[in-house]
Amino acid sequence: MRIAFAMINCNRRDGSARPVNEVAERLARRGHDVHLYARRAEDIDLSRIHWRKIPGPAWPEVANFWTYYQLVNRALAREKFDIVHSIGCNTIHANVVTIQNIQPAKEIALAKFDAGENVSAARRFTRFLYRKVTSRAEQRLYSARPGRALPLFLPVSRGVERELRAHYHIGQAPVRLIPNAADISVFHPVSPSERAQWRHDNGFAENDFVAIFCGGEWVRKGLDTALEAIAHTPDPRIKLFIAGDDSEKPRYLARAAALGISQRVVFGGFRRDVAP
Repeated sequence: MRIAFAMINCNRRDGSARPVNEVAERLARRGHDVHLYARRAEDIDLSRIHWRKIPGPAWPEVANFWTYYQLVNRALAREKFDIVHSIGCNTIHANVVTIQNIQPAKEIALAKFDAGENVSAARRFTRFLYRKVTSRAEQRLYSARPGRALPLFLPVSRGVERELRAHYHIGQAPVRLIPNAADISVFHPVSPSERAQWRHDNGFAENDFVAIFCGGEWVRKGLDTALEAIAHTPDPRIKLFIAGDDSEKPRYLARAAALGISQRVVFGGFRRDVAP
């Protein structure tokens, strides 16, 4: 088959891009004609994949998305593919869509924190525009209309499927739940010596019970709940490692201090070593 993948940034650091990258690589190894429409392509085997580089600005987010969206739609309109697989609403031509989140649902989750966030008016405005533009693109791709076949939707969780159905009228469109997979050649238990070294390097004792929170968008993904959970556990050996970064980090540092758990929480920052 001739297959196109539409993702703005192709890498193995982004939780939404990584599993789709690996699907593209697997299909290419099996002899399919795979084309990647991306602005950047990092940490992916391009020996069997045709990278169609989409130019444009990386910042602000709204300009990054909108220029990619316009250019990739024009490029795909000139081609004939058996499958056009998009991460979210990246192209109107998608007939398979992997969905990590739904923009209106994200907007609801984040709205109550926006007013008190210490960011510039320009940043607040571009963030507002990004949410509106991506929501409009989702509406165009995800909503049933007469005479138009909807894509196959692949939400990564039942929660995302519920949000998809709650915010868009998808009619009888096919929906298949496919959770993000893990490549077990990369994600697997490390040796006892590597485990001990990691704990030592990050300030944990051998008998600590370590929970890991991994990702950005801490408000939406519930870091507040994780911190409160640590505070409710009396055993001081139960600790939390946060792999990732967020613009609201100072508020979370203050929250950990207010809960009296600063010594039990490690803010590990943005990570490229998530697997170990």
